[in-house]
Amino acid sequence: RIRGWAASMGQGLTSCSAGATAQRGESLSSRLPYHASARSSQMLCEAWSSSGWVVCAAVGRSIFLYSAKTGKKLEALEGHASPVTCLVSSESSLFSGSVDKTVMRWDLQTSRCVATMRGHTGPIWCLAVREDRLFSAADDTTVIVWDADCGKKLDTLSSHTSAVRCMVEADGMLLTGSEGGVLLCSRSAAMTRIFEVRAHAAAVTCLLVAADDSSVFTGSADALIKRWDPTRGGCLATFRGHTEWVTCLVVADGALFSGSRDRTIRRWHPSSARLLATFEHGTVSFRQRSSFLSAQEDGTVSVSRVSENEKFTRVDHGDGTVSLRTARRCFLSVGPTGRVSACSQTIGRDERLELQENSDGTVSIRSHHGSFVGCSDEGFACAGRGEGAGREVPSAEERFAHCLIEQHW
Repeated sequence: RIRGWAASMGQGLTSCSAGATAQRGESLSSRLPYHASARSSQMLCEAWSSSGWVVCAAVGRSIFLYSAKTGKKLEALEGHASPVTCLVSSESSLFSGSVDKTVMRWDLQTSRCVATMRGHTGPIWCLAVREDRLFSAADDTTVIVWDADCGKKLDTLSSHTSAVRCMVEADGMLLTGSEGGVLLCSRSAAMTRIFEVRAHAAAVTCLLVAADDSSVFTGSADALIKRWDPTRGGCLATFRGHTEWVTCLVVADGALFSGSRDRTIRRWHPSSARLLATFEHGTVSFRQRSSFLSAQEDGTVSVSRVSENEKFTRVDHGDGTVSLRTARRCFLSVGPTGRVSACSQTIGRDERLELQENSDGTVSIRSHHGSFVGCSDEGFACAGRGEGAGREVPSAEERFAHCLIEQHW
């Protein structure tokens, strides 16, 4: 399943799936502000803005063409004997790599395979194309250079000693990352080495080259992201925050975004490596005995036994605070007078909250004014009923069980 997010707050926007009709699809520009590669997902996509097609491959031997406008499945490309692992396109052709050790070139007008390239002795994990050259990287530790038009083998790069898991071609550089944690940078034309570094303690799982300054970013199974000097290979910054494999990297709105097997998306300052926000795709609830904290349609917030509108999406910020978004895409707010509401569609100081874990296993919601969210005698949520704001110990009415309602994998 593919989902779209608002870059500033992590708000879910769109969703489509290779196994079902897309809910909404948009034509994607091929002129992206980065070049990226990831070898850790099961959904592969390649988009054409001019033709209005989106090409996808999931876990299987088939490649599917969808209309980017309607989400309707247009065609299925069949030919590989084993699962398809990677896709890349040139102006007129689609290339696919597979566990069957072959690369295929497809004519999308006829939906036929017009060339099959054989040369690898292990599964192919990634592809890259530059003008008339096609690069394939495989489990056999090699990168093969092909004539993209006729499929003739031109050269082989054999510098890696473990499987090559990801690859990016940008600005005349070919960057490859291996299962052994090595980052290798070569000149695309001559295949001569620029630099080689032991980038990570575990496999390099994704690569990105930013278009503005050609900075190189690597993500790894060691849960780290690193930024590299593209000319000498020196490490410029290390991004720490994920707890599992980093699976993908992208640049948007002047920020670096990373996805991970820890089921979070994180937004970073690309130069300082400062964590700006954490997005968790799932909903949480706050239970107090047999009642739940609920946001109503009119923006009021109550503690009610009626199990509706009790799910909040949690948005983590880099300073340790969180924001709680309702199904109506409004954020929980706590004002200076203690009024609790859910009317704001933007995040300000009143929408930044602290989730304080208590020794009895409960959690309390604390505002930046120092007050805790609790329940009034009438059943409405309020803050600051206890003796004075700034208390460190919340009362019983200000303690909730923190429940994960649903999580998407």
